[in-house]
Amino acid sequence: MKKPCLYKRSDTGNYSIVYYVDGKQKGLSTGVSNKDAAKTIFNKWLEQNAGGIIIKSPVLLSEFYKIFVALSTKRNEGTLANYSGMVKHFISVCGDRMLKDYNLIDFDKYITSLIPVKSLYTVKAYRGCLYSIFETAEMYDYIPHNPLRRAVNISLIEPDTKCLSKEEFNRLIRAVDTYTNRDMNKMFMNPQCKLLYKDLFTFAILSGLRQAELFKLKPEHIDSQFIKVLSTPSDPTKTGRTRYVEINPLLHPIIDRRSQGTYIFTGNKSHSMLNSRYILMVLKKFGDVAGIPYINFKMFRSTFGKFLIDDGVPILFVSQQLGHKSVVTTQKFYAKYITSEYKGWNKTAL
Repeated sequence: MKKPCLYKRSDTGNYSIVYYVDGKQKGLSTGVSNKDAAKTIFNKWLEQNAGGIIIKSPVLLSEFYKIFVALSTKRNEGTLANYSGMVKHFISVCGDRMLKDYNLIDFDKYITSLIPVKSLYTVKAYRGCLYSIFETAEMYDYIPHNPLRRAVNISLIEPDTKCLSKEEFNRLIRAVDTYTNRDMNKMFMNPQCKLLYKDLFTFAILSGLRQAELFKLKPEHIDSQFIKVLSTPSDPTKTGRTRYVEINPLLHPIIDRRSQGTYIFTGNKSHSMLNSRYILMVLKKFGDVAGIPYINFKMFRSTFGKFLIDDGVPILFVSQQLGHKSVVTTQKFYAKYITSEYKGWNKTAL
């Protein structure tokens, strides 16, 4: 929250008191041009107006979030849905209390609860959402100051890359075959859908494509040797560059039976892209059955990189296949797996 201050007007030469109400700047003339006299008037005004900061009645976080949504005219529905999920999770960890009662201890407790189960990107995004809400509360005088401001620049330690062993992946595939939970829609658990899930997971772990790249992959982007991960101005890749990924021979049967639709992997209709949220939900359920908690597509990608390293592939080639912007990024996560001299790339079979 910005504090009241004195400001000398250039047109009249008189000092004015600048203060804020509901985040909007207001002005009050002192009627004097002498700085000392203006300070005397300013100090008296502060005494009469509780330091110039008028705090509104205490409000619960859940109640203020409704106000925050009403004020968020420039945020789209998808963004607000992410904010809503973050607020619900924060309340489940720290409780629904008055805004003014939250402190850095609550913030640290929340972040600590996220790190084991969320990616670093998600942790940073949730932290940013929480900060924005409390910053808005301060701007509109619901709290005297944002308690999270000092914590925003806390650096998070990049977690180790999580990889699947071949045995774990085989357990995951068996879990797809044996899954019969009644909570799942039967039409999405028929043999065709189970084959889709197995093909999708196998393709992910043998190609190293990012989740978005995998879901957007089209038949025309694949030839007998390479997968072309296309980057265009309207639909860029993460690094903004097109790359070519060598095809593992084990992927050819999957490509052959899935080249009829608009995308390699499609939803109910041959022209529709897969629903990423639903696929992630299904993957987590299969992971629970297979004894692999917190599984995600990042694990498939990391495992692909480790497979290449285990086969003695040069780190530069691994970086190119994964589409990293710099080989330094690849070294950061995969150099620890290098234990032998380069022996050529033997295609890895699961």
